[in-house]
Amino acid sequence: MNLKSVLITALILAAPVFLFSDGFALTSPTGVVGVVAENQQADTGFEDDFPSGDFESDSFDNDAPENPGTGSGTNPKLSFLDPGGYLKFSSSYNTAHHRPEPGDTDWRGLSSFRSELFLELDGRLPHGWKIKVSGFGLFDGAYCINGRDDYTDEVLDHYEHELELKDTYLQGRLTDKLDLKAGRQIVVWGKSDSLRLTDILNPENLREPGKTDLEDRRLPVWMTKLDCYEGDWSFTAIAVHEHRWNKLPEYGSDFYSSDTPLPPEETPTENLENTEYAVSVKGIFTGWDFALYYADYYEDTPYLKFLSGSPGSFVLRHAHQQMIGADVNLARGDFLFKAEAAFFKGVRFSDSVDTGTDPPGIHSVPDSYSKTAILAGIEYTGFTDTMITVETMNTHIHGHDRSAKNAGADEDLMVTSIRIQRDFLNEQLTLESLSILYGDKSRDGGIHRFSAVYDVTDDLTVRTGYMLYDSGDLPVFQSIGENDRIFLDIKYSF
Repeated sequence: MNLKSVLITALILAAPVFLFSDGFALTSPTGVVGVVAENQQADTGFEDDFPSGDFESDSFDNDAPENPGTGSGTNPKLSFLDPGGYLKFSSSYNTAHHRPEPGDTDWRGLSSFRSELFLELDGRLPHGWKIKVSGFGLFDGAYCINGRDDYTDEVLDHYEHELELKDTYLQGRLTDKLDLKAGRQIVVWGKSDSLRLTDILNPENLREPGKTDLEDRRLPVWMTKLDCYEGDWSFTAIAVHEHRWNKLPEYGSDFYSSDTPLPPEETPTENLENTEYAVSVKGIFTGWDFALYYADYYEDTPYLKFLSGSPGSFVLRHAHQQMIGADVNLARGDFLFKAEAAFFKGVRFSDSVDTGTDPPGIHSVPDSYSKTAILAGIEYTGFTDTMITVETMNTHIHGHDRSAKNAGADEDLMVTSIRIQRDFLNEQLTLESLSILYGDKSRDGGIHRFSAVYDVTDDLTVRTGYMLYDSGDLPVFQSIGENDRIFLDIKYSF
């Protein structure tokens, strides 16, 4: 965490002292704040989608006891400070890898043997204000068990251990209709459960594709968010202060498809000029809702740019893009229909090396492109304890040419997600199958997950399953087919 992040964290933690400088006292909690899972999209305060359209419902205070001494002319008190978290053990066993070439990492068998501790602290402040601090640390013992000398430095640096600050923010009401939320947080846009279209404000953890759902892959970033509510409508303005990117597979990992490490990465300076901005308008009505979005941001996945002044040298850059989009949900009986659409400007593709020439030539992609993406989905819950969801998305590149084709970008790319979920034993056991198919008949690649989640107790959950990967024409899927694996997660919440 850089100095800027440390200073912002300190200001957030110190803010209650300055806001309520008359003094405050900790009291014993009379209620329990539910444990928030890692990267959970809903906070314990206001939701990103205001549920009822009635601001006077005061969701900050509906589960808080009346605090004596907070009336007019008295010193406000901090009503409670409540810790929580979880301890999780995770393991993966690869089933499809072949014997590696000499000098390559042997990914057969045990690939993960991880322990993770997540801690959070929720505080309820006077006048409906809240504070939250959370973070996690993990250690993966698989590398010691298998022999650390067999792995690249990049894999050991990013996979063996990790320490990270998660959702950490101050949240409260400025006026009867205006809320502020400042700090490291997650903002969810769009209606899809599995595919990302308008949901572009938070990066993702993509190091083990498909194992976790979208809501658990999002990574929080430092931002300031203002929400204004008027009846059934909500208006949101966001400034994103932190440039944080997708966690991609590292060089030497089993999901990294190249034999060479990535070049250095350029990151825009975190200043006012490079601040990302976003606005949204949402309406929630009986049986349906919709939203409009606009964002000026940096793409989380970088592209390769050839440096003409340095022969053979590349750099990773992040495209400065703009997006305007919309989404809608429509409930009809046992059916939920969902749709998203967006137009993107400033899309960039990677320069590539032409291996068919000697010496190799460079396929340069000098210009930016625009693209349009459309998503449609349907969710059916008419069967007992069963949910079936099908979502499909098509992305079209405008002005597609040979340069874009050489960069590996198709003019049109179709992605389809099929999810079937059923509960048993009074919702104590959940079985699920998920398939995400890229291209026609999965010719560009695919991910399949079959899993079972069993709630042993209210605090102890066991999750196990099998991941199947289909290799395909997309560069990231060309060698993914050998990564099939069994996984096991045991999670104790407290």
